[in-house]
Amino acid sequence: MDKVDCPKLSKKRVDALSTEQAKQFFSIIGESPIDFRCMLNLLITTGIRRGELMGLQWGDIDGNKLELHITRNVTIDRNSPDKICVGKTKTDEERTVPISQGLYALLMTHKHEQQKKHGVLFPNAFIFCSALDPYKPIYPTEPTRWQSKFVKRNNLPKVSPHDLRHTAATLALESGADLKQVQELLGHKDPSTTMGFYTGVTEEAQRRTIEGIESLIG
Repeated sequence: MDKVDCPKLSKKRVDALSTEQAKQFFSIIGESPIDFRCMLNLLITTGIRRGELMGLQWGDIDGNKLELHITRNVTIDRNSPDKICVGKTKTDEERTVPISQGLYALLMTHKHEQQKKHGVLFPNAFIFCSALDPYKPIYPTEPTRWQSKFVKRNNLPKVSPHDLRHTAATLALESGADLKQVQELLGHKDPSTTMGFYTGVTEEAQRRTIEGIESLIG
């Protein structure tokens, strides 16, 4: 599919999981289907947008460098025949994000399962594809629907895919990343967007910073 300019969607309030809640989240998702496990792992460790997740194709994975190339975005377009739009990223810019060896292995397991169903997959096949056609992405609201059922079934905090993006940013800051690194990871064009979203959500990181200053000055 060719990339075009998709309609922009309105913003919503986001919440983030705490570190302990994120650990609980990960301790449970191992029981889920492989495609859903891949989705949740990508959302919570890389911070990509839901539409970017839906736009991922197998050719976007660099297994040697353990990187994902974020080049497209999938949104709802009720005026199109498929009711979806495969277009440019939200900021119109492409970026690269790192993935872990464990996540890469999980994705390759998912690919193997897809190949058993669809046969050989070319690079432009979607990682999260429709049931009948690997060259069409699933509908953008499907991850939200699946995740809603998952958190309700497991008595977890009610979080959306976009909340997991917020969680990824918070966890990155808690682990020691600076705002510039988080900005690049999330693909924010304007650094003030990153600052506005995440100032004040890393109390523990701020406490460690103060303790570090005190230790320097005795």
